[in-house]
Amino acid sequence: MESTKQTILTLLTEHGYIISQQRLIIIDTLCATPFTGSIDDLWLYIRQEHRISWATVHKTVRLLVKLKCIVPICTKKRQQQFILSN
Repeated sequence: MESTKQTILTLLTEHGYIISQQRLIIIDTLCATPFTGSIDDLWLYIRQEHRISWATVHKTVRLLVKLKCIVPICTKKRQQQFILSN
């Protein structure tokens, strides 16, 4: 998944976004785990080890969706889930 991480970081940089420590933690988490939960699930998972706000996770996920790095999945639950795009 290191190439996926590098692809995401390159894409963010090319679009003029700063790679903050918080964004890097979120991207690392998405690339290191087969995560398919909601934004809330991702935030709770990250909060076990890092102090990152829900808003930061939410904004980063929305940005990654906009750049087509991750894809929302339709589920029967109310909350959207996300996976890395291929």
